[in-house]
Amino acid sequence: MKSLLILETATTGTAGTTTQQGFPWQTLVSLALLIAVFYFLILRPQKKREKQMAQLRNSLEVGDEVVTIGGICGKVINVKEDTVTVLSGESKLSFLKTSIATVTKADENVKE
Repeated sequence: MKSLLILETATTGTAGTTTQQGFPWQTLVSLALLIAVFYFLILRPQKKREKQMAQLRNSLEVGDEVVTIGGICGKVINVKEDTVTVLSGESKLSFLKTSIATVTKADENVKE
């Protein structure tokens, strides 16, 4: 038993405690990999969706059918720089372009 304690002391430096030193570059590489995974799985797809929605909102035309983020469905009757006027039922409502969630183009409505 005494020889085992001496062997343990010789390999770990002190009796009963182990010292573990890692290289600083291993931590940096791990952190870089974590950031890269975060970027490619979360940030990049989100930026792509935002860009696609901005393009869709900027291509709004009179006659397109839209659904707002509040759930109001209607037909676009007027488009300005930042606002859209939507006819829903018998009501005319003005919305910011950023509050449009989905767009169905007028061309797609004719084909159906």
